[in-house]
Amino acid sequence: MYPLAVRAGEIRGSRPDRSPRVNESALEASLLGVCMTGQGNRPRALFYSGSGRPMLPDHLVCSGRLPSSLNGKPCPHSIAGRMPEPVPIGRSRARDAPEVGEEGDQAPPCAVRHFGSLADWLGPKASGFPEDVLTLRLFECRQKFLLVVPGIHNDRPEKRDVQADPPTSTHPRGD
Repeated sequence: MYPLAVRAGEIRGSRPDRSPRVNESALEASLLGVCMTGQGNRPRALFYSGSGRPMLPDHLVCSGRLPSSLNGKPCPHSIAGRMPEPVPIGRSRARDAPEVGEEGDQAPPCAVRHFGSLADWLGPKASGFPEDVLTLRLFECRQKFLLVVPGIHNDRPEKRDVQADPPTSTHPRGD
């Protein structure tokens, strides 16, 4: 299986001149695309990979490198192994699939529903995520993965429907 990013605070090859917390900021920067912006590879989405685990960028998930459920093949809804750019929800999509969002909202074309912000969905388990990520709208894609899109914030409180909650075990790592 493809190796995961170093977890926050994990020490790889102890060096006396480095702080044990050095990986925490590097991981956050990597997940938010700070280190990748010069190459034009800023993540289009971050996939929820389970409580206490780092969020995974779209180029790992949509390409099929990480999710065991994709058997190493790119998602059929991806474009060159990346999540398609978000699009405004049109009148007909808002009418036919109101669970994705309202007319004019931005959403990935592969989204089948949204669950409010990541913070709303995680509740008390939200403490380990950066504040900028917690305010992002949480979507479920056609592959049943949960993801947030940088720049798409949840601006209105959600009425949670217990039946609409996604399965808690569904995430790209396939655990």
